[in-house]
Amino acid sequence: MGAQRGDLSTGGKHHDRTFVEQRHPAAESSQITLTNCDFGHAQYGGGGGNGYQYRLQNANECLLDNCRSTFTRHGFVLSHMASSGNVYHECTDKDSGRQTGDTGLQTTAGSNSDHHMHFSHGNLIDTCTGDNSGFEARYRPYGTAPLHDLTAAHSVFWNTRASTAGRVTS
Repeated sequence: MGAQRGDLSTGGKHHDRTFVEQRHPAAESSQITLTNCDFGHAQYGGGGGNGYQYRLQNANECLLDNCRSTFTRHGFVLSHMASSGNVYHECTDKDSGRQTGDTGLQTTAGSNSDHHMHFSHGNLIDTCTGDNSGFEARYRPYGTAPLHDLTAAHSVFWNTRASTAGRVTS
């Protein structure tokens, strides 16, 4: 998205999109709001950012509110040092670590929603749910130089839940 300010609202309607490669809803952007979006079913979830649904890369002060990701490698991603002050609010990541592929159901090497690489900081994950998925920030010794390394600091996971096979944790 080339816009610096904007609002993409579906007005409560369901919009299903199929993506082959990575999507960047907000790359090097500021003050973007995505509301009531529902994306899923990545065809290819291989390395290099493929199959990532909502990715805030070098983006700040963005809000994703009541958005849903289904059947993708990574549902919600924060990436790079300039990503700060972002909020994922009441978002759901369902069945991450998946791709449709050529058979309709394949697993990928990666999964979960995450602070993915290069030290994003000061972000809020609020009242989100991982359904057969989860939200995380951790050391990741992956990728080409520079490696993903330490992925986050000063970020908060608040009222975030995960459920797997009927078991709910918080």
